[in-house]
Amino acid sequence: MAFESFAAAMPQFMQMLPEVFLAVQVIVYLGLVTFYGQISMLGYRGYAGFFLKLLLRLATGLLALVGGYAISAFIPTPGFLKVLQADVFLGGLAYSFLLLAGVYLATHNMFNVAGIKKRMESLEKMLQKADALSKVTRKERLRDPYKVAGIILVGLSIILAAFYFQGFPDMYSDFLKGFGLTKSDIQAASSALGGFAVDVPEGCPSPVSVTLQYANQIKAGTLPESEDQAAKALVESNSGESVAFMYSVESGGQAYTLAITGKGSSCLASSTRFCGCITQ
Repeated sequence: MAFESFAAAMPQFMQMLPEVFLAVQVIVYLGLVTFYGQISMLGYRGYAGFFLKLLLRLATGLLALVGGYAISAFIPTPGFLKVLQADVFLGGLAYSFLLLAGVYLATHNMFNVAGIKKRMESLEKMLQKADALSKVTRKERLRDPYKVAGIILVGLSIILAAFYFQGFPDMYSDFLKGFGLTKSDIQAASSALGGFAVDVPEGCPSPVSVTLQYANQIKAGTLPESEDQAAKALVESNSGESVAFMYSVESGGQAYTLAITGKGSSCLASSTRFCGCITQ
């Protein structure tokens, strides 16, 4: 049953994979743009407001990411790390340090006089307010309604978090739940797939792919039954298990028999050739 649940969820899972990978890619790229931009802007020597700095950070971060892709081809990376795009990460990191040096040199002795004056006026007002508040006693400060409201809000936040926190969510379980699966289904399906011999005879389709292709129809009972006794004999002689059910299937334009044994194995054979089994 676990393998059938896994097989039934596979089409929906495969359809959603592009969207899942796109969402992950966007999140990773946004993180990298922010990270690279932060490094690049460490070299900024001039004065700029918050929004201007944010815009420059995003622009330099995006440039570092694009540049990282450009030079990633020159960074030797082992196969698995290349799948994780470690070469792009290292290329972007190198590019961000290159931009840091460029930004530092470009903004050397660059001053935004109007911006500096505006900031100084703001700091002067803050200093005057702080000087006035420094003369207020501690008891009077504690009577400040803003301070009291803030303390109450922080206290309520701590209490709510302590009482209602039930542990961090298991993202893997939640992801599987979206497809109607559980961890035990995946483990059982992995064991089932692990029992299949990797070597498939030449000219044969994979029993795994054929079983997954027809899993929904097997579960719904809509597959036509097979009466190919030659295929049945091949399955029983090669698997050592008795056949319980046989279904007629097609793969690559050829007719095959998909046999389910009494022990739950799924085997594939034609009238003249045994293609293999998935054992439970």
